[in-house]
Amino acid sequence: MQELVLQCVVNKQPVPIPAFETLEDRLRLPRRYFLFFDVFFQAGRHNKELWKVAITKDKGNNGIPFGSCIFEAHVRTTIRENYFKWLLQVLSNPRLVSDEYLESFKTEYDYETSATFPNRLICDTSLISIPVECQLEFESETNVFEIICNNEEDEEWDNEQTPRSPKDVQDEQAILVKEVVFKNRAKHQAMLKTLKEKIAEIRKLEETNAKRDTIKKALSGAKKLLCVFEDDFVEENAEQLQRPLAKRRRKSLENKSRNSDKKLDFFGKACMALQKEEEAGYRKAWENTYKELKNNYAVELTEAGYNGDEGNSIHLMKQSTLLTNLKNCRVWRKAAVMDITNMTAI
Repeated sequence: MQELVLQCVVNKQPVPIPAFETLEDRLRLPRRYFLFFDVFFQAGRHNKELWKVAITKDKGNNGIPFGSCIFEAHVRTTIRENYFKWLLQVLSNPRLVSDEYLESFKTEYDYETSATFPNRLICDTSLISIPVECQLEFESETNVFEIICNNEEDEEWDNEQTPRSPKDVQDEQAILVKEVVFKNRAKHQAMLKTLKEKIAEIRKLEETNAKRDTIKKALSGAKKLLCVFEDDFVEENAEQLQRPLAKRRRKSLENKSRNSDKKLDFFGKACMALQKEEEAGYRKAWENTYKELKNNYAVELTEAGYNGDEGNSIHLMKQSTLLTNLKNCRVWRKAAVMDITNMTAI
């Protein structure tokens, strides 16, 4: 996540940090989903060599999967759970982000209207390792992801006789990004306000050379206020977040998980939605297209950004408490019945 935040903020042409909801729709926003798959999902696999084998063996014509539905649901849940905490971790550190760049920092949730929404977004940066001129679109009739690139021989497009141009696809998906952001932005405003306040507080401690223990304690306390999946927030003020009330100890042994109900609910729904996509063939179609992109369209990064051949700064726990504790909860058992707990792929 550090690479993504720095790519967006510490840049001659800064872009807003993407809304996490826009990373999850592979059918309507496949270029955004490419970012999720190529950066976050790959980081979660913790094995660059096996990932590379799946891409390069027989030039991608190998049928090797990248991971299971339940693993992807875990990565999605992890991103949501830690999104604001990751932003705090990076932006509160003046050694990573100077005051000059911090002033222009924005997330896509910060924009109130379509008129103020910027034209240049994360998918137009080098963090996406395929050219901007190469766009992706899902064709529902054929059940495939089409790779749409400019025809070098024909610089101008004839709208009546030629397919849609990459610019057409890019503009259409930009509208969809705005729709997703505006649908979700209101519920994140209190969290954003808290995030910015805590960033300022911790940077002030850094500037006054406070003890490391003091800074760590402040970071720890701030992260506890940035929990997306906390169940029972006390809202004394619509723009303020407070820690949830202490929960009563559960007497039922039906669910022994330490995770919040909201977190388990999101994870369960994500598992089931991904299972349906796999049954419809969307997952296989995506992985085939991803392999083709990496083998034939990927470009060398010229800016500071994520590179799949270098160390990945986004770390997801190998032995997640989410995955271990779910074995004793209703969501996991329901997923097991659906046969989506097979973690052996790759």
